Amino acid sequence: LQKKIDICVQAEALKDNTDWNKTKSEIIELQKEWKKIGHVPRKDSDAIWKRFRAACDHFFNARDEHFKEKNENEKQNAEEKKKLIEEIKNFKPGDDKNADLKFIQDIQSRWTKIGFVPISEKDKLQKEFREAVDNVFKQMNVSSKNMGLLHYQNKVDMWVKENDSKQIEKEKQFISQKINKLKDDIVLLENNMSF
Repeated sequence: LQKKIDICVQAEALKDNTDWNKTKSEIIELQKEWKKIGHVPRKDSDAIWKRFRAACDHFFNARDEHFKEKNENEKQNAEEKKKLIEEIKNFKPGDDKNADLKFIQDIQSRWTKIGFVPISEKDKLQKEFREAVDNVFKQMNVSSKNMGLLHYQNKVDMWVKENDSKQIEKEKQFISQKINKLKDDIVLLENNMSF
C-alpha cells in the first residue's frame, strides 16, 4: 500500500507538467511499477486506484487537449498560407519594379509569420509558394541569380526584424566555414599548381 501511495504522489507531481513526451514516458513507467507491486488490502484498493487513475487521466487529457489545439492552429495556418499562394498567383507585376519587389517582400514576411502547418502539407505548400514567387520574378524579368539574392535578403531581413540573433549567428558561422573552406581549397590548388 505504501509503495502505491508513493507512486500516487509521483503521478500527482507530474500531472500538470507540460513537457509532454518526457512526462508521458515517466507516467507510463509509473503505470508499469504499479502493476508490478501487486495487491493492496481490499478496503484501500478502490480509493488508491482512483487516486492514481485521476492523476494519470488528468495528464493525458491535458496532453490530448494541447495537441488538439495545436493541430487546429496548424490547419488554420495552412489555410492562411494557401490564401497567400493565391494572392501571389493573382498578382500581376506593374511598371514599378521596386513596388513589385516590396509586394513580394511583404508576402514573404507574412508567410514566415504565419507559423507551422501540418507536417503532411509542409513541403507541398512550401513548393507551391516558392514556384508562385519565382513565377512573379520571371514575369518581372529578374534573373535566377538575383532571385536567389532577393530570397536570401528577405530571409536575413526577417531575422533582423524578429531580432533572431541565434539564427543570425548560425548563418554567420555557416558563411565563415564556407569562406575558410574556399581558402583551404585555394591553398591546395596553388600547391598542386606549383608541383
